[in-house]
Amino acid sequence: RLLVRGQPGIIGGPSKTLKTSVLIDLAMSVAAGVPFLGEFPVPHRMRVAVASGESGLHTLQETAVRVAKARGIADPGRALKGWFHVSGTLPTLSDLTQMSEFEEALAALDADLILIDPLYLCLG
Repeated sequence: RLLVRGQPGIIGGPSKTLKTSVLIDLAMSVAAGVPFLGEFPVPHRMRVAVASGESGLHTLQETAVRVAKARGIADPGRALKGWFHVSGTLPTLSDLTQMSEFEEALAALDADLILIDPLYLCLG
């Protein structure tokens, strides 16, 4: 009851308030079908794509490992294979070529939920 299919949502807040960590928790919870933040039920698992351009892939991977452990997801690489995808590349929303490439990449993943972090880096 936090997200509506086909509609955008925003996670916002001041600098260093764990927005990316919350986003990774959301992504992994939806991909695994476990409660988001340990509190909000996920009715069924869905394929999730995360595009992040601020923290770096290494930091995202470390965060994902911590979240997986907290959610009881043993061996997240195997448990979430095909369900959870992370990219360190963000498109510029006003660039039609980049958006077309982004759309093709998402179509190839067959993602049900796309999370972009942070939005301001996509605004050009």
